[in-house]
Amino acid sequence: MDDGASWAKIGGFSDVSRMTVAASPGDLGDAATARVYILAENGARTAQKDVFRSDDGGQTWSSLAVNSSRAPVNPNADQSDLDVMHGQAFYNQMIAVDPQNHDRLLVGGNLCLVRSLDGGVTWAVMADWLPQFVSMGDDTYVHADYHAAAISYAGGSMRFYAGTDGGIFRGTDVFTAANGNAHFEDRMNRGIVSHLIYTVATAAERADTASCHVPAATADIVFGGFQDNGARLRVLPGSGDPTVFNQIAGGDGFGVGVGCASTGDQAGSLLIETYVSQVNLSLDGGANFSSAMTGIGINLDPQYTFVMKIATDITDTNGRTFLTPLTEAGTQLGHVYRTTDGASSWSSINGTITCANSRNGCTNTTSAFPLPLMNAATNPRVASAYAAVSLSRAYVTTNGGASWNETVRVYPDNSGNCVQPSSIAFDPGDATGNTVWVSSKGTRTSTVCTSTAIPIPDTVGHLFKSTNAHALGSSSWTAVHGSGAGALPNVPINVVKVDPGDNQTIYVGTEVGLYRSIDGGANWSRYGTGLPLVSVTDVSIAFDGSSVRIATYGRGFWEIYPRSGGSPAGIAGNGDFNFDQLIDGIDLVREAAALLTTNADADYTAIGNLTGATNSIDANDFAALAAKLGGRP
Repeated sequence: MDDGASWAKIGGFSDVSRMTVAASPGDLGDAATARVYILAENGARTAQKDVFRSDDGGQTWSSLAVNSSRAPVNPNADQSDLDVMHGQAFYNQMIAVDPQNHDRLLVGGNLCLVRSLDGGVTWAVMADWLPQFVSMGDDTYVHADYHAAAISYAGGSMRFYAGTDGGIFRGTDVFTAANGNAHFEDRMNRGIVSHLIYTVATAAERADTASCHVPAATADIVFGGFQDNGARLRVLPGSGDPTVFNQIAGGDGFGVGVGCASTGDQAGSLLIETYVSQVNLSLDGGANFSSAMTGIGINLDPQYTFVMKIATDITDTNGRTFLTPLTEAGTQLGHVYRTTDGASSWSSINGTITCANSRNGCTNTTSAFPLPLMNAATNPRVASAYAAVSLSRAYVTTNGGASWNETVRVYPDNSGNCVQPSSIAFDPGDATGNTVWVSSKGTRTSTVCTSTAIPIPDTVGHLFKSTNAHALGSSSWTAVHGSGAGALPNVPINVVKVDPGDNQTIYVGTEVGLYRSIDGGANWSRYGTGLPLVSVTDVSIAFDGSSVRIATYGRGFWEIYPRSGGSPAGIAGNGDFNFDQLIDGIDLVREAAALLTTNADADYTAIGNLTGATNSIDANDFAALAAKLGGRP
């Protein structure tokens, strides 16, 4: 009541957890009579508890019964009652009040947006994620999962903005349109590269073979899994703008794989993508997808298979062998499944697992991995050599999973789940399969992962290497983090990958960008001019090391060509360096800065290569861009 000078606890609430507060700026004149609303989830975090209203600046509160006990005036199959947040109340919460009228408010949840014009007495559904299935107009589409909102009267007219899993949506009649008949648009997202991407796979990962062709243009296939924006496939050069990624599967996209649907096909004819505890495949380059769970004979634990991983075995010249590490519901035992027919069927390859030491859950040998599995990898140079990593240990096999050897704990103390191994990778120069790398997302050294636990020290870091992974109880791990100016930052690492043709070149995707070592891990440096300080979640390296594509959590895909030959000659860009859908002076300056670069240079970008048959930016490219000045790319 005094602009934050003093605070008092607000009472009157029970059985609540996360809450979001909203008020009308129009009430600022008298804090004692200000209208305030609170949107709350229940204490169990399973549903929407209510919207609470205060008419005295938050001193006393009353329930509006905005939950499953009441219904909107225009219910539909997605929103039959007023529990707008449903089982995701812990995740998607949005409430906004009209700055000029505190009786007008909006609540967004996971699928719909509802409106009240009378201070919360009655409500109407105004937007839906899938309006075509609930008899609402196409213009009522707003992407699922609301997180933020703003209402502006700048310029004299009202504009409502919603921040969702699908970006920014804008509407001008959300308070004036008839029930269920508001109009929204999402064109503001054009040019904003903000997608949250979990994984990336490319055709360039595999060598060109008679059974699975990877011609020059096909090598530029980029396929990725997006947070709540499906799985997306890059339009190839010659077919359109190579900066366009078409959504070919909906919902969440997680693990991805690129292969060949049948003998003699091109890479990309077979695409594999995962959803929550679900594998799907396409045999026609993404035109159609179908379920691909045949042979997976366990119930999956969604805690560990929500983001379901896919590992590609590029030693299979047919392009149809993939792995997926899974965790069984109830037992939380790990399982590795493999397909050799392009996900038409899967088989368990747990085989016999020899324990590093006898203990509860792993006595000498076992037929299931004793802990949930976090990731898996294949050796790019050795057929049937696979690896998996659990909550604390790594497992390696040289015979396709018939037998596995367990290592000692990766982390050098007795920490439990705080280790959080994120990925595992083979050293392709070690044909025995003994040399493997493991990255960690851990932040604390504690078996209970509490906030009071000890942060991971710089001397340990988040990257570990074993050169004797098959030695069971005698196996060992070394922390690899460099030193001095060549040290890795002590931050979580999401992925580690080794160049298939150069075991001295290692890439790690960290929470603050991509780092590379070219001396086997002794020294590290941030890699790639222009890449922002962003979480790098996955890395795809071309079979010959000529291209590197990365997935980021918030800034889309990025690519770089460490050496010549990584891209088909003359891959064309559109000149829109800052992705604002306008060719302007900024783009010309960026083009000038990139003049005379080729794809062998770290600061080369195909965006500036508008013309010609070579991977270079020259005077002709600059002239072509200048001719587009002031227009759309």
